Amino acid sequence: MTPIARRSLRTNLFLLALAAIGLTLGGWAIGEIMRLQPCPLCIFQRLLFLLIALLALSDQGAPAYDHSIASALAGMGAPAFACTPELFPDLMAAAIERRDLGQWAAARGIVTAGPA
Repeated sequence: MTPIARRSLRTNLFLLALAAIGLTLGGWAIGEIMRLQPCPLCIFQRLLFLLIALLALSDQGAPAYDHSIASALAGMGAPAFACTPELFPDLMAAAIERRDLGQWAAARGIVTAGPA
C-alpha cells in the first residue's frame, strides 16, 4: 500500500489544500521580496492553486459515471470503471507503475465497461 493510500481521503484533501495555499503564498512572498510584478500567467496560476485548495476543502465533490463515455473509452481499448476515493491512490500508483489497470480493477472486484 502506498503512503498516500494509508491516509484517509479527508487527510489527503487537506494536505492538497495546504500545499496549494503554501505554493500560492510562497510565490507571492518571493515576488514581494524580489519586488517583482507577477505576469498574467503567474496570476492565473495563483488563482488556479487557490481554486484547487477551495475544492479540496469544500467536501462537495460527488462522483459521476457516464456510461456512454465509458463505453467509448472501452471501445478504444482503455479500461473504464468507477473508482471510490479510497481506492483512487492505489489506482494512481498502479497507473504510474504502468501496471495493467484492467487487471488491477478485476483484482478488486471492479467491473469495467464494455465497448458500445
